[in-house]
Amino acid sequence: MYCHIFFYVLYFVLEERGINMMKVSIHNGQKWEGNPNHNCRNYDLNESPHVIQERVSDNVYDCIYPEMADDFEAAEKRFYEEHFAKALEIRNEKARQSRKKDRIMTMDQFRKSSRYRPTESIIQIGNLYDYPDPELLATAYKELESYEKDITKGRMVVLNSSLHLDESTPHIHQRKVFVYKERNPDGTTRLEIGKEKALEQAGIPLPFSDEPESRFNNRLITYTAMIRDKFCEICKSLGLEIDKVPMKREHLSKMDFINKAIQEERERARRMKKEHSDKEKQNNQIASKFSER
Repeated sequence: MYCHIFFYVLYFVLEERGINMMKVSIHNGQKWEGNPNHNCRNYDLNESPHVIQERVSDNVYDCIYPEMADDFEAAEKRFYEEHFAKALEIRNEKARQSRKKDRIMTMDQFRKSSRYRPTESIIQIGNLYDYPDPELLATAYKELESYEKDITKGRMVVLNSSLHLDESTPHIHQRKVFVYKERNPDGTTRLEIGKEKALEQAGIPLPFSDEPESRFNNRLITYTAMIRDKFCEICKSLGLEIDKVPMKREHLSKMDFINKAIQEERERARRMKKEHSDKEKQNNQIASKFSER
């Protein structure tokens, strides 16, 4: 169900020396597949008129396998083969035993499936007409990436990232996976892929601890809120004044910080839950009217 989660975080930021306002946005989602080789520009650039080809050489690429920074697709395939072969083997064996051969997958099918493919984030400060020095964006991103790794205790793995300076507005694409350990029947452990289980093992709490886990109550909501507030805090530390003042972590306990960070996400989740319920009731009423005819 998490592949349908799409988070959009928006804050207004003031430049330290002026009154121009800039938007800081983070798109996190697994809903769209993304294209790793689009991010490292390993394709026919004539297919993308929005790319300014003279600036492609200014882009900055980072890859989990540095020697493969010009081929993100191959690097992701290598990572999956090296780390998730056992996980796929177990899934396929279960499918065989349950006689559900349509669920047997190749590694490429597994890697590109909506449930197990990497999550892509797009991070941007400003817009076409007003944005800070790209070095500031790069610095802010590196601090954010370090924070993500820290709060997930290494369970968030960045496969690749790219700073695009060849389009209208500088922005960063980040592709990552959330991993956790699972015990095998023989007592050994294997690496699995999945946001919720990875965040649970990292100690990230549910937004509503007194309610069962659901689409509107999962650890990814908490995680997103923490990332949102941290990114705003980072931007402020780099000389950007944030319209909505973020919390100061040093003044709060860990749990207080988490609770404050997810306060808005809790309200947002409640609204989504109510809207979903109202829509379901409306659909039931419509279906009931048709059945009476």
